[in-house]
Amino acid sequence: MNSEEQRQSAVYGGAGAAYNQSADGGRIPAEGADTMYYGQHRAAGDHTAEYGMEDISGNKVFAITAYLMGLIGIAVALLGARTSGYVMFHVRQSLKLSICTMLLVILAVPFALMSFVPYIGILFRLVVGIFAIGEMGIVLLRIIAFFQVCDGKAKELPVVGRLFT
Repeated sequence: MNSEEQRQSAVYGGAGAAYNQSADGGRIPAEGADTMYYGQHRAAGDHTAEYGMEDISGNKVFAITAYLMGLIGIAVALLGARTSGYVMFHVRQSLKLSICTMLLVILAVPFALMSFVPYIGILFRLVVGIFAIGEMGIVLLRIIAFFQVCDGKAKELPVVGRLFT
């Protein structure tokens, strides 16, 4: 392997990576393939390279607002920075978290009401506890997303990041 092939191997994800042919005859990584971006590993769910540094640094506050304030924060972010691709990415991620939260609450309410039934109510309380653990997971995902925005990253969230696409 000559030095040019070694460089391309390092840039395009190493030996055995999947490639597509670009219009100018170059090799580009296939969709979903792990890649190297400017010498750093870029995972398939990382979209940071798609946005400019001005967009990221100028709109972090709106992206953070979308995560911290739920649906109201999403509305504020949409009104404040609707032309920013970076904010739109985080609005979509936050909306996915909000939808999952609403679904968990809607599913938990009937079980919570049934928990007052004598004798079998304990089973319904256990199910409500499982839903509460799910809600804690969503809060944890919001915290992870908050720190990703603080770092200027645009990564899909674990579990819910690829939902509703």
